[in-house]
Amino acid sequence: MHPKKFASLLAAPGPVRFDHLIAQAADSETLWGLKNEKGWVSLSDNAQATGFAVWPHPDFAKACATGDWSDCEPAVIDIYRFVEDWLPDMAGKGLSIAVFPTPAMRGAWIAPAELKSCLEEELAQYE
Repeated sequence: MHPKKFASLLAAPGPVRFDHLIAQAADSETLWGLKNEKGWVSLSDNAQATGFAVWPHPDFAKACATGDWSDCEPAVIDIYRFVEDWLPDMAGKGLSIAVFPTPAMRGAWIAPAELKSCLEEELAQYE
């Protein structure tokens, strides 16, 4: 990814990063998470609700692999499996999704059902 585009997206407000993730995920049919030998990473919002972080490109995930996540590597997630299996499972467990967090951990938090709806709507445009 071009460094200027990378920096611009990291500096963008949450809604812009959210829209970028939705469009990029539908176009590439992938999302990215961070994973180590123990599994996928999670984080907490200001209310201490647990969430699963996703990014539109491995470079953004890698930029967040610092501190407690320094032993993590970006791992690809198939968008269709994420929408059909992961999001309903996360909803059932009461998890939230942190969409495109930055290294400063600024991210757009969304319920799994809402993210599922947004992704399905965007994916339908590609059919």
